[in-house]
Amino acid sequence: MNNAHPIGFISLLLLILLITVAVSGWLKRRWQLSLNAGFVLVGFIVINILGLIKPVPDLQSGDLQLIVTYILLPILLADGIYRFRIHDLRYQRLKPMLLLPALFFIAWLLTWLFFLWVLKDRTEATLLTALSASFLIYIVDILPPDKILTLLNTLDKSNTDKTRHTSMIQVNALISGVPALVIFLGMAQLLELSTQPNFPFPSLTWYWLFWIWSVLGGVLFGFIWGVIGGLIAANINNYRLNLTLLSVIIWLSYLSSLYYFGVSGIMALLTTTLIMSKAHAQFLTPREIKYIRALFRNMRFIAGVIILGLLINKLHFSLFLNHGFIMLMAVLIFLLSRIISLYGFMPLLWQFFHLPAHIIRQHTLFISTSHSGLIVLAVWLLPETTPSKDSFEAMAIALILVSLFIQRPHLDWLFQQFEPKKPIRGINLIKSRFNQ
Repeated sequence: MNNAHPIGFISLLLLILLITVAVSGWLKRRWQLSLNAGFVLVGFIVINILGLIKPVPDLQSGDLQLIVTYILLPILLADGIYRFRIHDLRYQRLKPMLLLPALFFIAWLLTWLFFLWVLKDRTEATLLTALSASFLIYIVDILPPDKILTLLNTLDKSNTDKTRHTSMIQVNALISGVPALVIFLGMAQLLELSTQPNFPFPSLTWYWLFWIWSVLGGVLFGFIWGVIGGLIAANINNYRLNLTLLSVIIWLSYLSSLYYFGVSGIMALLTTTLIMSKAHAQFLTPREIKYIRALFRNMRFIAGVIILGLLINKLHFSLFLNHGFIMLMAVLIFLLSRIISLYGFMPLLWQFFHLPAHIIRQHTLFISTSHSGLIVLAVWLLPETTPSKDSFEAMAIALILVSLFIQRPHLDWLFQQFEPKKPIRGINLIKSRFNQ
């Protein structure tokens, strides 16, 4: 790898994308791989073959951090929150929703204990490292991919008890993804500060007090920006102007909170977008809202291609050779903690609150959790001096690869198993007549 001009890196990625589009049909028929998975597979092959001949151009870490901070992260967060179907929550019972934070805490606690056990003999394994890693692997997509939402909608229509799996999955991703993202960034910054020789232990309390103020302050300033944007949107009848206003307000909320007020730009952006999406639901027609959501979806698709392109640049054989153990452990620990929490503790919580058990909810919560761009963006936001950053990046890449190549190709078959089987009335009629 060399820090070459970005034009060379972009040209190489465009070439890989063209090759992927050319063979995407064969990959779909042969291995059921999506365009994203094919892009990563072809990029991995091309990058490693070219690396044997000539050094592959790379982006500098400063350029990567700027792209993530100002472009990629705001697009993914804004798309996830604006397309969050808050109105579907009225079909949900309150008690099952209140169990989701408790379930997330149990799963995270198990993950942290597993990391402490696995990394106890490794020199880089400190308490803060295990805490950071345990939060990292729960940075899931705030809004699941469209394929998962489509399958969940199909399951809702075929299910007779109307459990509304779609909104439940969205709330679960929101509860897991946002706190994990914010806490991981705080833990990673604390991990970097702890390596400094002049870092006094009593300042740890002040650090977390400042972190709490940063999160709450981001919500406060995001609420103010959201109310301002919602009041302006109420007096604008043109949805194109509303779309422009939404983009400007979100951007101002994110940047002003982050660089002027010194609070969490992530929480400000999420709060502003949620309030303005609620205002749009009242003042815009469903067709106009659908158009805005489609535009956000297209922006997220372009951002996703860029993220996968940056990810391809990291996929070298040395990554698997140097971090193969921690990559495997991250996947196994995440799966094991989710299985124990969903199939072990969740039925106990249902019995404690006297709720009916729904095995389909357990299955959908397990297989719909998706890792893609957001988890690796969180790692790329960290400075180069952060301890164990390479290990964090390897864990994020491992979870993304599992999601692309193992989880998503089998989603159709898995969700088909959840659909209630309709009895064949003709056979039942014949049996009843025969018994008579």
